[in-house]
Amino acid sequence: MKLYFTRLCVLACVWMFLGSTAPAHSHNVPVAKKTFYYWYWADSDMFHQWASTTTEINDLENATGLLVNTQQGGGTLIVNGYTNNNYPHTILPAQKLYTH
Repeated sequence: MKLYFTRLCVLACVWMFLGSTAPAHSHNVPVAKKTFYYWYWADSDMFHQWASTTTEINDLENATGLLVNTQQGGGTLIVNGYTNNNYPHTILPAQKLYTH
């Protein structure tokens, strides 16, 4: 009986040791998918570029020298982002960028 108990304890310790060193797959954070939009100028409705929101904000901030973001609060609408490039637009813009 002692030999069986000793083997059981050794196996339990090995199982705990190996189980604690295994990578935890449940803690992986999914990678955010970048969504690309077709950006059109708000005043003339002419195509600007096809890019992600982050890229478009960086490009517009470099071009205008103003703060650009997605929050309307007191800003001026400069570009609309659409998920498709149909013209005339058949859907409402998915993203809008404002200058402040």
